[in-house]
Amino acid sequence: MCWSASVDLIVGSAVTGIGAVGITLARDRRDAPLAGLPVLLGVHQLIESRIWEASAGPGSVIRGTAVTLWTVIAFVLLPVAVPAAVLCAERQRRRIQYLAAACGVPVAAVMIYAVSGGTFATDRGHVLAYGAGVPLQPLVLAGYLVATCLPFLTSPEPTLRELGVALVLGAAVATVVDVLAFASIWCALAAGVSLLVVRRTMVVSPTGSTPSDLTAVRHPLG
Repeated sequence: MCWSASVDLIVGSAVTGIGAVGITLARDRRDAPLAGLPVLLGVHQLIESRIWEASAGPGSVIRGTAVTLWTVIAFVLLPVAVPAAVLCAERQRRRIQYLAAACGVPVAAVMIYAVSGGTFATDRGHVLAYGAGVPLQPLVLAGYLVATCLPFLTSPEPTLRELGVALVLGAAVATVVDVLAFASIWCALAAGVSLLVVRRTMVVSPTGSTPSDLTAVRHPLG
Protein backbone atom coordinates (compact mmCIF):
# COMPACT_ATOMS: atom_id res chain seq x y z
CA MET A 1 0.00 0.00 0.00
CA CYS A 2 1.39 3.37 -0.98
CA TRP A 3 -0.04 6.86 -0.51
CA SER A 4 1.08 9.97 -2.31
CA ALA A 5 -0.19 13.43 -3.24
CA SER A 6 -1.78 12.12 -6.45
CA VAL A 7 -3.44 9.13 -4.74
CA ASP A 8 -4.86 11.31 -1.96
CA LEU A 9 -6.06 13.84 -4.54
CA ILE A 10 -7.84 11.22 -6.62
CA VAL A 11 -9.36 9.39 -3.64
CA GLY A 12 -10.32 12.63 -1.89
CA SER A 13 -11.97 14.09 -4.99
CA ALA A 14 -13.92 10.90 -5.73
CA VAL A 15 -15.13 10.39 -2.15
CA THR A 16 -16.06 14.07 -1.76
CA GLY A 17 -17.99 14.09 -5.03
CA ILE A 18 -19.88 10.86 -4.35
CA GLY A 19 -20.56 12.00 -0.79
CA ALA A 20 -22.01 15.28 -2.05
CA VAL A 21 -24.41 13.31 -4.23
CA GLY A 22 -25.31 11.18 -1.21
CA ILE A 23 -26.31 14.28 0.76
CA THR A 24 -28.76 15.29 -1.97
CA LEU A 25 -30.32 11.80 -1.80
CA ALA A 26 -31.06 12.01 1.94
CA ARG A 27 -34.85 11.98 2.30
CA ASP A 28 -34.86 12.71 6.01
CA ARG A 29 -32.90 15.52 7.65
CA ARG A 30 -31.87 13.13 10.41
CA ASP A 31 -29.74 11.32 7.82
CA ALA A 32 -27.92 14.48 6.66
CA PRO A 33 -25.03 14.39 9.21
CA LEU A 34 -24.29 10.73 8.45
CA ALA A 35 -24.61 11.32 4.71
CA GLY A 36 -22.11 14.16 5.08
CA LEU A 37 -19.35 11.97 6.57
CA PRO A 38 -17.93 10.92 3.17
CA VAL A 39 -17.60 14.61 2.26
CA LEU A 40 -15.70 15.33 5.49
CA LEU A 41 -13.40 12.34 5.00
CA GLY A 42 -12.91 13.16 1.33
CA VAL A 43 -11.87 16.73 2.15
CA HIS A 44 -9.58 15.22 4.78
CA GLN A 45 -7.76 13.31 2.04
CA LEU A 46 -7.52 16.43 -0.11
CA ILE A 47 -5.83 18.22 2.79
CA GLU A 48 -3.34 15.38 3.09
CA SER A 49 -2.50 15.72 -0.60
CA ARG A 50 -1.32 19.26 0.16
CA ILE A 51 0.83 17.93 3.01
CA TRP A 52 2.47 15.48 0.60
CA GLU A 53 3.23 18.37 -1.75
CA ALA A 54 5.01 20.21 1.09
CA SER A 55 7.28 17.23 1.80
CA ALA A 56 10.93 17.48 0.81
CA GLY A 57 11.19 13.68 0.58
CA PRO A 58 11.38 10.60 2.84
CA GLY A 59 12.47 11.45 6.36
CA SER A 60 11.43 15.10 6.16
CA VAL A 61 9.26 16.68 8.84
CA ILE A 62 6.34 18.83 7.68
CA ARG A 63 4.61 21.50 9.71
CA GLY A 64 2.06 24.14 8.87
CA THR A 65 -1.64 24.92 8.59
CA ALA A 66 -2.49 21.84 6.52
CA VAL A 67 -0.90 19.50 9.08
CA THR A 68 -2.73 21.19 11.95
CA LEU A 69 -6.06 21.09 10.10
CA TRP A 70 -5.62 17.41 9.19
CA THR A 71 -4.79 16.56 12.80
CA VAL A 72 -7.74 18.51 14.22
CA ILE A 73 -10.18 16.75 11.89
CA ALA A 74 -8.72 13.30 12.53
CA PHE A 75 -8.18 13.48 16.27
CA VAL A 76 -10.62 16.09 17.58
CA LEU A 77 -13.58 16.25 15.20
CA LEU A 78 -14.05 12.61 14.10
CA PRO A 79 -14.35 10.98 17.57
CA VAL A 80 -17.22 13.36 18.31
CA ALA A 81 -18.81 13.85 14.89
CA VAL A 82 -18.93 10.19 13.82
CA PRO A 83 -20.92 8.80 16.80
CA ALA A 84 -23.12 11.90 16.82
CA ALA A 85 -23.97 11.37 13.14
CA VAL A 86 -24.84 7.71 13.78
CA LEU A 87 -27.07 8.58 16.73
CA CYS A 88 -28.80 11.26 14.68
CA ALA A 89 -29.60 8.82 11.87
CA GLU A 90 -30.44 5.87 14.11
CA ARG A 91 -34.17 5.21 14.52
CA GLN A 92 -33.70 2.59 17.25
CA ARG A 93 -30.87 3.91 19.38
CA ARG A 94 -29.19 1.59 21.85
CA ARG A 95 -27.65 2.50 25.19
CA ILE A 96 -24.26 1.15 24.17
CA GLN A 97 -24.23 3.60 21.27
CA TYR A 98 -24.65 6.49 23.70
CA LEU A 99 -21.84 5.10 25.85
CA ALA A 100 -19.58 4.80 22.80
CA ALA A 101 -20.38 8.37 21.81
CA ALA A 102 -19.55 9.53 25.32
CA CYS A 103 -16.06 8.00 24.95
CA GLY A 104 -15.38 10.42 22.12
CA VAL A 105 -15.69 13.50 24.32
CA PRO A 106 -12.65 12.88 26.60
CA VAL A 107 -10.68 11.65 23.58
CA ALA A 108 -11.37 14.94 21.78
CA ALA A 109 -10.49 16.90 24.92
CA VAL A 110 -7.13 15.15 25.28
CA MET A 111 -6.41 15.68 21.60
CA ILE A 112 -7.21 19.40 21.83
CA TYR A 113 -4.59 19.62 24.57
CA ALA A 114 -2.11 17.62 22.47
CA VAL A 115 -2.70 19.61 19.29
CA SER A 116 -2.30 22.90 21.16
CA GLY A 117 1.32 21.90 21.82
CA GLY A 118 2.07 21.71 18.10
CA THR A 119 1.65 19.13 15.35
CA PHE A 120 3.91 17.69 12.66
CA ALA A 121 3.96 15.01 9.99
CA THR A 122 6.91 12.81 9.03
CA ASP A 123 7.30 11.52 5.48
CA ARG A 124 7.99 7.78 5.83
CA GLY A 125 8.29 7.25 2.09
CA HIS A 126 4.99 5.47 1.53
CA VAL A 127 2.86 7.04 4.27
CA LEU A 128 2.79 10.05 6.56
CA ALA A 129 3.15 9.65 10.32
CA TYR A 130 1.49 12.37 12.38
CA GLY A 131 2.65 13.49 15.80
CA ALA A 132 1.07 15.68 18.44
CA GLY A 133 2.55 14.57 21.76
CA VAL A 134 -0.51 12.54 22.81
CA PRO A 135 -0.46 11.48 26.49
CA LEU A 136 -1.62 7.97 27.43
CA GLN A 137 -1.58 7.07 23.75
CA PRO A 138 -2.80 3.42 23.95
CA LEU A 139 -5.75 4.43 26.14
CA VAL A 140 -6.64 7.38 23.91
CA LEU A 141 -6.45 5.18 20.80
CA ALA A 142 -8.73 2.60 22.42
CA GLY A 143 -11.27 5.31 23.28
CA TYR A 144 -10.98 6.68 19.75
CA LEU A 145 -11.78 3.32 18.15
CA VAL A 146 -14.67 2.72 20.55
CA ALA A 147 -16.18 6.12 19.70
CA THR A 148 -15.79 5.78 15.93
CA CYS A 149 -16.48 2.05 15.41
CA LEU A 150 -18.79 0.76 18.16
CA PRO A 151 -21.85 2.91 17.25
CA PHE A 152 -21.79 1.26 13.81
CA LEU A 153 -21.11 -2.25 15.10
CA THR A 154 -24.06 -2.14 17.50
CA SER A 155 -26.54 -0.60 15.05
CA PRO A 156 -29.77 -2.49 14.23
CA GLU A 157 -29.18 -1.61 10.56
CA PRO A 158 -27.19 -4.20 8.55
CA THR A 159 -25.49 -1.58 6.36
CA LEU A 160 -24.19 0.35 9.35
CA ARG A 161 -22.96 -2.85 10.98
CA GLU A 162 -21.10 -3.69 7.75
CA LEU A 163 -19.49 -0.27 7.88
CA GLY A 164 -18.42 -0.89 11.48
CA VAL A 165 -16.82 -4.22 10.57
CA ALA A 166 -15.02 -2.58 7.67
CA LEU A 167 -13.67 0.16 9.95
CA VAL A 168 -12.34 -2.39 12.43
CA LEU A 169 -10.70 -4.37 9.62
CA GLY A 170 -9.23 -1.11 8.36
CA ALA A 171 -7.72 -0.48 11.79
CA ALA A 172 -6.15 -3.95 11.71
CA VAL A 173 -4.73 -3.36 8.22
CA ALA A 174 -3.34 0.06 9.25
CA THR A 175 -1.60 -1.54 12.23
CA VAL A 176 -0.04 -4.27 10.09
CA VAL A 177 1.07 -1.93 7.28
CA ASP A 178 2.74 0.71 9.45
CA VAL A 179 1.73 1.22 13.06
CA LEU A 180 3.56 4.56 13.22
CA ALA A 181 1.40 5.85 10.37
CA PHE A 182 -1.80 4.30 11.72
CA ALA A 183 -3.83 7.53 11.59
CA SER A 184 -2.99 8.32 7.97
CA ILE A 185 -3.72 4.80 6.70
CA TRP A 186 -6.88 4.28 8.75
CA CYS A 187 -8.36 7.64 7.75
CA ALA A 188 -7.70 6.90 4.07
CA LEU A 189 -9.37 3.49 4.35
CA ALA A 190 -12.24 5.02 6.33
CA ALA A 191 -12.80 7.54 3.53
CA GLY A 192 -13.34 4.71 1.05
CA VAL A 193 -15.43 2.63 3.44
CA SER A 194 -17.64 5.63 4.21
CA LEU A 195 -19.15 5.31 0.74
CA LEU A 196 -21.30 2.55 2.27
CA VAL A 197 -23.13 5.46 3.86
CA VAL A 198 -24.13 6.64 0.39
CA ARG A 199 -25.55 3.19 -0.37
CA ARG A 200 -27.52 3.34 2.87
CA THR A 201 -28.82 6.83 2.02
CA MET A 202 -30.04 5.57 -1.36
CA VAL A 203 -32.13 2.72 0.08
CA VAL A 204 -33.27 3.92 3.51
CA SER A 205 -36.88 5.05 3.84
CA PRO A 206 -37.97 8.14 5.82
CA THR A 207 -38.81 5.79 8.71
CA GLY A 208 -35.30 4.35 8.72
CA SER A 209 -36.28 1.00 7.18
CA THR A 210 -34.12 -0.59 4.51
CA PRO A 211 -35.21 -3.23 2.00
CA SER A 212 -33.59 -5.93 4.17
CA ASP A 213 -35.68 -4.74 7.12
CA LEU A 214 -38.88 -4.72 5.10
CA THR A 215 -38.47 -8.27 3.80
CA ALA A 216 -38.46 -9.48 7.40
CA VAL A 217 -42.01 -8.22 7.93
CA ARG A 218 -44.88 -10.45 6.81
CA HIS A 219 -47.53 -8.85 4.67
CA PRO A 220 -50.73 -8.50 6.75
CA LEU A 221 -52.64 -10.42 4.06
CA GLY A 222 -49.87 -13.00 3.51
